[in-house]
Amino acid sequence: MKTNTGQNLAGGDPAIPLAVGPAGIDVGAIERELNGFWEELGKEDQQGGVIRSCVLNLLVYVDDRRLERVADEALIDVTLRHPSRVLLMTGEAGAAQAAMAAHVISRCTLPTGNSKQVCCEQVMLTATGTQVNELPSAAASLLLSDLPVYLWWCAAPAFDNRVFRRLSDLADRIVIDLGRSHAVLDDLIRLGGIIKANSRRSSFSDLSWSRLTAWRKLLAGFYDVAEYRSLFGRLSSVRLVYAPPEAGREQIAADALLLLGWLASRLGWQLESAGRSALSVRSGGQTFAVLFEPSDRSDSKAGQLIGLSLESAPGQIEAGPPPESACSAFHISQSQEGEQLITDIRFGEEQRTAHICRSDPGDLSSAIGHELETQGHDRIYEQAVIAGGEIADRLRQADSTSF
Repeated sequence: MKTNTGQNLAGGDPAIPLAVGPAGIDVGAIERELNGFWEELGKEDQQGGVIRSCVLNLLVYVDDRRLERVADEALIDVTLRHPSRVLLMTGEAGAAQAAMAAHVISRCTLPTGNSKQVCCEQVMLTATGTQVNELPSAAASLLLSDLPVYLWWCAAPAFDNRVFRRLSDLADRIVIDLGRSHAVLDDLIRLGGIIKANSRRSSFSDLSWSRLTAWRKLLAGFYDVAEYRSLFGRLSSVRLVYAPPEAGREQIAADALLLLGWLASRLGWQLESAGRSALSVRSGGQTFAVLFEPSDRSDSKAGQLIGLSLESAPGQIEAGPPPESACSAFHISQSQEGEQLITDIRFGEEQRTAHICRSDPGDLSSAIGHELETQGHDRIYEQAVIAGGEIADRLRQADSTSF
């Protein structure tokens, strides 16, 4: 199936705005253009071969033109699978001139012998200067009633930003990406506080969390093996290796902090102390170190998790051998191509067979599409964020006292 990504619903040039200027957009004019489009389609196809389909409202916010192109390209496939009224908002708050513009485009599949043409609609809203603050009001006026509202914040997290707060108040589900954060520790602390307060009806989901799905499955698989289970109660060290985030090498990758938060919340780890890039953690009467290590690998995406190692101290193994004097280690690493995760297990003196699984969660449109199929709260994610926020808080305190 293909989509028409450049057709103005009124039949004109999609680059020509319906309304522009400091007074904002004319919501009535947009609705008239939308209704006129459907009327024209009905006249053109007397056989009733066009279906107007919409199952949700999708709000998308970006803060620069580059991200606008990224989001718009992803929406081509997203709307094929999830027909929506899409409001793609671009806010350039740093511009000197205050103005707002809007135009509409269609998203239509091409009919086949077995299917009718399905169309949905996309409204492009662009605001500059102080008019950025008016985007939520414009969005609220254009929402279709009685349909769920999803917000995809396709920009760096900004939990205290006025536009984010107002858009999130409209949404049933909010999709973010902590991997885009400019200040990971602060953003994780803030998000953990929001979730812990439980003061909103809307739920959060995170593309960083989606990227960790394969990592979590492999780790859970370790724990499910009875002879390995006791090893997690007497760890000697945990090491997380990652590509430095775009925000700088001194920043800890969001994916590493989220995965650690998940482990801590699932296994009941307790923080004891923190340094600038290390933690002391207690579990089952055993104290061990957690180390964060940026990698120099040039083939990895910024902020990508590359490796995880868990090493156990000598001690009695639940299922017998290896002997008490032997240590055990579990390693998960990203392949050079970035498409696979490979496990390496040393159980005492024995080297276990490696397990390989696909690590790539799919492209951006697939990730967003998955989030649109999810409703309600992901409690495991929320607990991981709360634990990750507490870890981030300790790391930030250690960083502030090190100068």
